Amino acid sequence: MNVPSGKRQEISHGMNRDWLWGAVLALAVVVVYLPVGHAGFIWDDDTLLTKNPCIIGPLGLKEIWTTSEADVCPFVLTTLWAGHALWGLDPMPYHIANVLLHAGCAILLWQVLRGLRAVRQLRPDPLPDEVVNNILDIPGQKGWIKTDAAMMEAERRRRDEGRKHS
Repeated sequence: MNVPSGKRQEISHGMNRDWLWGAVLALAVVVVYLPVGHAGFIWDDDTLLTKNPCIIGPLGLKEIWTTSEADVCPFVLTTLWAGHALWGLDPMPYHIANVLLHAGCAILLWQVLRGLRAVRQLRPDPLPDEVVNNILDIPGQKGWIKTDAAMMEAERRRRDEGRKHS
């Protein structure tokens, strides 16, 4: 497929901007979590990691997935098991991995929300006016809902009139 050079440059520029915003978001997550650099193991880390026989004791990966010894999510314990195999009980690598996972999740959420916004802009008006009016005429509805809907309808009509005269 041949893409004109101007279009190729536009696509490339948009991708560069996305990478930049993704990097800014990841950096913001890292900055927010900087205080974790001074933390040791906290809260439920004894139960999940430092005293868990599936992680540091005689039990292991097989028991995490095949027995009731692992009383929490096996994915979490498998991650902790792999971490323990790689770097033992030093808390810093666990914190770094956690911060990187949070940064990745923030970027993923950002991309999902961008996609939803794009879909929303492409969709047609979901409900005809008659359906909205029937919904708003249900007894017991608050008056402000009708007022809000009427204002939105007036704005829509004003825009439609403006387009007709353009």
